[in-house]
Amino acid sequence: MRCWQGKSSKQQSISDSEAELKRFLASKFLLVILSVILIAVLSAFTRDFSQKHLVDAEVQELEEEVEELKQQRDEYLAKINYYDSVDYLKQQAKKNLDLKEEGENVIVISDEELEKYLVLEAELSNLQNLQNNDIEDNTSRKENNENKSKLEKQFVVWWDYFNNN
Repeated sequence: MRCWQGKSSKQQSISDSEAELKRFLASKFLLVILSVILIAVLSAFTRDFSQKHLVDAEVQELEEEVEELKQQRDEYLAKINYYDSVDYLKQQAKKNLDLKEEGENVIVISDEELEKYLVLEAELSNLQNLQNNDIEDNTSRKENNENKSKLEKQFVVWWDYFNNN
């Protein structure tokens, strides 16, 4: 009878391979290889994440541009609708073709008369500015009364001009 004190060859080889595996797992070589793999995976992840961020930013910019273009399109469509409207056509006919609708009075003011009335308007504006100043002495009160009468006269002139011609 033989008595085996040691391990069987099969057990011995398993034990040796386990020891080799443990040595390999504990080796610096494996640590370096795993570190390189980890760095490669992290750099790929970082690159993909960065690229995704850039793409998202570009998509956001394009969406904003699309919104701006939609607003611009809507404005252009509104202008087209206005230019196609009857009101615009009437306005242009009145302006360019001297169209006059029934019951409408047309007043034409020559450039000379317009200049005259613009000068009067400027004087009137100056008079109103004087009127708004609170001057306490009697002479200024008399001038204000005169200015008021000039304003009233100016109003009457305009009224007569538009209603009597």
